[in-house]
Amino acid sequence: MTIRSIRGSTARRRRAGFTLIELAVALAIFGLLAATLYLALGGSLDATERLRRNQEPWQRGRVARSFLSGSLRSATPFAGLPGDGFVAVDTTRGGIPRDELTFTALAPGGAGGARMQVHLFVSDSAGVPELRLEVRELSPVADSLAPADLHVLSRGVRGLDVRYLAAPATADAAWLTKWQTAIRLPYAVRIDFIPADPPDPVYRTPLVVQIPAGRML
Repeated sequence: MTIRSIRGSTARRRRAGFTLIELAVALAIFGLLAATLYLALGGSLDATERLRRNQEPWQRGRVARSFLSGSLRSATPFAGLPGDGFVAVDTTRGGIPRDELTFTALAPGGAGGARMQVHLFVSDSAGVPELRLEVRELSPVADSLAPADLHVLSRGVRGLDVRYLAAPATADAAWLTKWQTAIRLPYAVRIDFIPADPPDPVYRTPLVVQIPAGRML
């Protein structure tokens, strides 16, 4: 074998494989790519989790507003049963309106006209105002009221200003600050949520609901 053929065979073997330096460079590049991908994926997952946490209060708030709106639309007239009536309490605390509203309504999905009592109010817990909703089932045969389920809707509301419309809106119709009778339903209800600090953006706008049964009385 000639010197030229030996050199050619050695060159071909070098071209067919990788040197240690080439392998080290390749591993380093792969490691950088893997680290970059991991950081990008981790950042994406963190952003998704933050978005989910930020959206949860909005979703709960929308569900609560929808429940309250639907309950007012299905408010039932006074029937003389325990827990019956549309009771409006006009009050303030520290100059902030803290009205309360208690009424009876058809239970969601309730068969046979099942009803519930709904109580909306603001109360302090450890010095922090909370928008609360109490819901209890009403039985046409029970002599006493069942225990209520308490739900904290928001800690970004420190007061409620509830107004009532006695008749269909006209040019001279005015929203009333008080509702004097428990046996008659108003034509419509407007609930303004007084924001706390920080405010809850879900309750930034008032809730205005027309009560169909209020037009029948």
